[in-house]
Amino acid sequence: MKKYFASSELIINEDGSVFHLHVKPEWLADKVILVGDPGRVALVASHFENKECEVESREFKTITCTYKGKRITVVSTGIGCDNIVIVMNELDALANIDFQTREEKPQLRQLELVRIRYVWRFATLHARRNFYMFCQIYWFRRPAELLCRT
Repeated sequence: MKKYFASSELIINEDGSVFHLHVKPEWLADKVILVGDPGRVALVASHFENKECEVESREFKTITCTYKGKRITVVSTGIGCDNIVIVMNELDALANIDFQTREEKPQLRQLELVRIRYVWRFATLHARRNFYMFCQIYWFRRPAELLCRT
């Protein structure tokens, strides 16, 4: 028996998007990069090819684009564990719940997630500019390379 998700458990906006992220199921790629700051979403996505969609709602910003022919979604989680839980639950809902029937899909979809974060404590004040450039080149391209291997 399929699990049914009542409107109190899964809030779907009038436009068919999930409540907090404002993302529609068809906009979600199987490969997802998570960043904390919404400002980093555009920075990460700037290294990719054509952009399919861009949505922003408060601290949650989402861009889906392609990199070497593979679809990748970049999502900001904002600050704190509570926001990360919201993002993870809504990504799961987008992937595995039919928004028309509010039932779990018969075939569950597995997402590949990569989390990017800055580690400023390892950089001295003098070296931050170089460290930032390293982050741009390595941290934003490396996760995409990892996701595109499969």
